[in-house]
Amino acid sequence: MIKVDKIYLFTIAHTFFALVTAHYVSLNEAFEYPHKFPEYHYEFYMGVHFVFWWFTMVNLVLANVRKSTVTNLETDDLCKTCRKQRPQRAHHCSACKECVLRMDHHCVWINNCVGLNNHKNFFYYVFFTWLAGFYHTYLVVMFTLYSESSFSILLLVAYYYHSIVVGVFSYFCFTLLFLQVNLILRNNTNIEYFQEMGVSMAFMKFRFYPIVRFT
Repeated sequence: MIKVDKIYLFTIAHTFFALVTAHYVSLNEAFEYPHKFPEYHYEFYMGVHFVFWWFTMVNLVLANVRKSTVTNLETDDLCKTCRKQRPQRAHHCSACKECVLRMDHHCVWINNCVGLNNHKNFFYYVFFTWLAGFYHTYLVVMFTLYSESSFSILLLVAYYYHSIVVGVFSYFCFTLLFLQVNLILRNNTNIEYFQEMGVSMAFMKFRFYPIVRFT
């Protein structure tokens, strides 16, 4: 079942709005005046943007739906919080109130824990969000430099404000993607890495993921 949360709903709305603005604003010239562009221009750019958007949305929903909860396992390890038996590399999530198999971290954007069953979807979500955001920024630059269309001030303010949000979020996804790739290559998780470094995971609730240099 999909867990509904304000931040999760904002993420879905933000992603959907990116597709709408790309269609009606960024590619307005090619859509309204096709004679000014090659025949394939609009279809190609809109198709690329839609593919990125589609994979982003699918993996966002799957990362939210799929759970990695520890259930009915006989092990020697006992969770000190929920008093349930759990295997190695499982951790208790204070937000979800349950133990999670191979827990990486709790993500507010997908409103779920990133664990064994949805880590792949979370990674793909971050990857395609970064690609879509980067491509969206490219379309914004092209619109700003070459568009001759006249839109209302209110629409342009909303358009550029949303584009700034897209750019910032894309940079955030890039740093997170960098961190995730390094962890996956080392068969490690966020929790395990920061525990080895002696760093509390509590700070991750309030800050963006930093770019970490691994040695």
